[in-house]
Order: sequence, then C-alpha cells, then structure tokens
Amino acid sequence: MNRDFVTALLQLNAEKQVPREQLVRTVEEAIQSAYRRTEGDEDIHVRIDADTGRVRVFRAKRAVAEVEDPFTEFTLDEAHAFDPDAKLGDLVETAELDPDAFGRTHAQTAKQVVLQRLREAERDVAYDQFASREGELITGTVNRVEPRAIILDLAGQGGIARAEGILATTEQSPLEHYRIGQPVKALDLEVRRGIRGPQLFVSRAHKNFLRRLFELEVPEIHSGSVEIKAIAREAGSRSKMAVASRQEGLDPVGATVGQRGARVQAVVAEL
Repeated sequence: MNRDFVTALLQLNAEKQVPREQLVRTVEEAIQSAYRRTEGDEDIHVRIDADTGRVRVFRAKRAVAEVEDPFTEFTLDEAHAFDPDAKLGDLVETAELDPDAFGRTHAQTAKQVVLQRLREAERDVAYDQFASREGELITGTVNRVEPRAIILDLAGQGGIARAEGILATTEQSPLEHYRIGQPVKALDLEVRRGIRGPQLFVSRAHKNFLRRLFELEVPEIHSGSVEIKAIAREAGSRSKMAVASRQEGLDPVGATVGQRGARVQAVVAEL
C-alpha cells in the first residue's frame, strides 16, 4: 500500500506538474480532515513520509502561554510532560494512533477528501501557471461557438490540465469566422478562477496582440534592437505601428517589414 501511494504520488507529480511537496501536504490535510470529521477530535494530525509512503496519525496540541481552545492547546507545563524540550508555539505530540484502526468508512471518507483536495491543488497550479502568462500569446483550439463568445480548449498548454479560453465577440476581428477544432492564437488578457479550472479571457483585437505577433516574427523586435513606439489598430480594417532603432545603422522599418515584405505578410496572414 505504501509503495502504491508513492507511485501514485510521483505519477501525479509528473502528469499534473503539481510540486511533490504540495501533493504530500494536500494528502496530509485531506486525510487529517477526514479523521477529524469522523472522530470529532481537532487534535488529530497526519504526517506522510514521501520517500516510504508511511502514514503517521497522532494527537498533538500547541503549547501556549494562555489556553483559549483546550481541544487544540495546552500550557507549557502540560507540554513538558510529553516533551521536556517543548517551547511556546511548539506542536507537541501526545499520542500516536494506529492508521489501520479507523476502519473502512474512515478510509473511504479520506479517499473522497484526498481526491477533492488533489483536484483543487491541480486547479491552483494551472491558475498560477496561466496567470504568469498574462499579456502573452497563447494557442488553443475552438471547442464551442456561442453567440457572444468563442470558447477555446487550452488543454496541454504548459503541460498542465485543461483550461478554458473565452474569446468574446468584442475581442474578435469582424472579418473572422471560426469552426470547431480550428487552432487559434490570442492574447492572454486576464485569468480568473473557474469551477472546472482557470478561465482565460483572451483577445485577437487588442493592439498588444499585434505587438506580440511582431515580436514572434521579427527577431530584432524580440531582442530589443528595434523598439515598437506606438500602435494604432482597428481590428479587421487597418493597423499602424511606429518603430525606432536602438542599434546604429539598423533600418527599423526594413527589419520589421522583412525581405520582400515576408515578415509583415506573416503577421497579416495571422490577422
């Protein structure tokens, strides 16, 4: 059972990119919550050895100067009866419990709580990863076409769980039409927490969408040799961009346009 636990932990770590320490802490809190729920005792704690998979269940209280909650706290003198070296603020173990003595009902409750907490941890990791990419380009596939928005499936972005991209009609070019399964690039405007995972509000009409496309196509802009000074854009109609060179002898317009207009044409094709 212990070996199976460690194997499952490592597999989740690899598949969902949830840090191993966070997984262990999540499982500890879930099992602890299940035991407290079934036993009704708030002084039950759980610790897991991630290397061996051994689960320790024990009772412990916090050593405090003034006891406010006798179920979870006791005085320093009382703590010294269990640990002579205990100091104020320490969590002092008072008894070790047998994890196998809680029975099948407890185990089932613990399993349900663990699965729920793991899903929450996975969503948190996905949210953090997408939130760190606000203002960047993302790529998804059209999952649904709704009257007021296009819903993009962002599964696999960054190697994490599925997320949903919302491309509102106000953030679309009026000349574009979308079909199910079509790959779509968009600008990550904002990330919000959703019930089933992070929701990304994305845009193909924002002027910074044009900026990111040129950074992608023009190495001189990406490196900073050519600076984009200003952008004016009417999505689906026209766009203007002012560029300046930071490198002596470098033609900023020529670098941006590319040989025979290849770089501009690549951006226009995406727009």
